[in-house]
Amino acid sequence: MTVKKLTRKSVAIILIIVALLLAGGAATGAWYFISHRKLQPPAPRVEALFAEPDYTVVIAWEAVEGAESYSVEYKYALFEPDTVHRIDNVADTSVAVARKRGALQFRVRAFGKYAENMSEYSEWQTYYVQPLATNSLEIFNTEYLSDRSFAIDADTFVPVTYNYKGETFTINWYEVRIFAPGETEAPSDPISLADIRSGFAFNVAEKGEYILEMRPVLYVYINGIKDYETLGLYELYEPNTAYTRITVIV
Repeated sequence: MTVKKLTRKSVAIILIIVALLLAGGAATGAWYFISHRKLQPPAPRVEALFAEPDYTVVIAWEAVEGAESYSVEYKYALFEPDTVHRIDNVADTSVAVARKRGALQFRVRAFGKYAENMSEYSEWQTYYVQPLATNSLEIFNTEYLSDRSFAIDADTFVPVTYNYKGETFTINWYEVRIFAPGETEAPSDPISLADIRSGFAFNVAEKGEYILEMRPVLYVYINGIKDYETLGLYELYEPNTAYTRITVIV
């Protein structure tokens, strides 16, 4: 059998083909590395804070090159601090979450075309959401009933109102505390707007100058229990509104 020798031209052609194959493999590897690289984590921030009527916080970040969607995790330090909420498949570069007072913590992860693209989550960021505040009570008058009692003059008592999701509501419960002459501490008790308007009598131990303090509260008082859920304000508003002080002489 006769073995043919390769000519120089044939060897050159083979070398070119091998070189092209190697170059193609390198190019494929380079493309794979680039297309499957891990993305950089976003840098989230709070962009906006809204009250009436939506009560939301807008978390935003700059677009990450190569990202096709994002995942946002967040939690509230004052309300179920161990519960992490998550919003997946975010196509935009911002999300709106429910506004709740106190520290809001959040982080964001980027996703690309391939599973390998997924970035690490960003570091947890913290933003302090200022609580909203109800108005304090306006000054009102009291009525002398006897040597041992007085009442609030309902005609001069202006209930506190607030707006919530497009509607105006009246606060129907108030905390009251009465300081006897010389006292610097006194217990607080709830009283309803209905009782105030009906002339509820405040009894005292002796004649003298008393200090009456009152403030609106964020709960309704039912069967001896303070219910914060009904009004839906506890997560939004500062619960300790300033007292209004009235001097009462009996």
